[in-house]
Amino acid sequence: MAPSTKLALKSLATRYQQPTTEITTLDSEVEQLVHQAVPQFMAIKNVGADAAGRLLVAAGDNPSGRTTSQRSRTCVASRRLRSHRA
Repeated sequence: MAPSTKLALKSLATRYQQPTTEITTLDSEVEQLVHQAVPQFMAIKNVGADAAGRLLVAAGDNPSGRTTSQRSRTCVASRRLRSHRA
C-alpha cells in the first residue's frame, strides 16, 4: 500500500473515531443526568435516556406550573411509551 494511501486512511480513521468517542461520552452523561432527574421513567421497561429525556423536556422545568392541557399531553406521551414498550 502506498504511503499516501496509508496516511489518507489513518486520517479518515481519526476523523471517524473522534466524534464517535465524543458521542459515547455525551450519551453516558445524558443517561446519568436523566436518571438523576426522573428515575421513575428510567425504571420503565425499555425506556432509555433519549425517551425519558424527551418527556422531561416536554414537561419543562416546572411541572406544577404547567396547564392542564400540557399535563395531559405529557401523560398521554408517557402512556404511549409504556404501551409500545410492554
